[in-house]
Amino acid sequence: MKILVVDDDNFNLRVAQDIILANVANDGVMICNKPETVMELLTRHKIGVILLDSLMPEVNGIDLLRQIRSREEYRDIQILMLTGMSDQNSLRDCFESGANDFINKPINPDVLIARTRAAIKMRQYILQLKEMLQRVDEQYNDLQAVTQRLQETQFSLFQTEKLASLGQIAAGVAHEINNPLGFVSSNLEILERYLGKVRESLNVYQHLGRQLADPRVPRAVLAGMQQKIAEQQEQNKLGIILDDLEPLI
Repeated sequence: MKILVVDDDNFNLRVAQDIILANVANDGVMICNKPETVMELLTRHKIGVILLDSLMPEVNGIDLLRQIRSREEYRDIQILMLTGMSDQNSLRDCFESGANDFINKPINPDVLIARTRAAIKMRQYILQLKEMLQRVDEQYNDLQAVTQRLQETQFSLFQTEKLASLGQIAAGVAHEINNPLGFVSSNLEILERYLGKVRESLNVYQHLGRQLADPRVPRAVLAGMQQKIAEQQEQNKLGIILDDLEPLI
């Protein structure tokens, strides 16, 4: 997000700009030594944080602060006052006029970095909150529309008492059917897995039958196939499957 530094002193502007560019992550720093052009800059650029000098000869910084805050679209911009004033009344005027924080002059780099980073985070939090509120508002509108449709549907259902009773009965029947259907569906899935394993065993048996019918096949090969069949039966747990089929069905 862009940061705007407003000060009538070009040296202060350059110092603040260099410190922010070197130490604070942002989308750019704009400097302005003509406070009367600030409102125009705000309309042309998406500025999230303003560092505003409180005492300037042409335009008073606090008056400019009030002017910015008078616009609804600028109410949540983070504004830090650059001030050499130390009396409590002046600081109170800054905060009452809408300042979020202040930085004393002469500028301390560490203070400038810390408070500018805090202002950026606060601005990001505000933007995130506004986005969330917008989504909530959209969802609320959708919910209102759904509620309206439900009310219309409910009104139609209540016109016929038999239809309402039938709906309750259907809901009860559906609930009663759901559990046995789930049980049957689960058993069918198990049967499907069993069928695959039985099919594998049958294929091996068929192959063995063809080998037995061929007198040229050595007995050692047949013995090996028998061993393979026994291993496959053990691996597929064919005996357990056969015992389980009847109660499963």
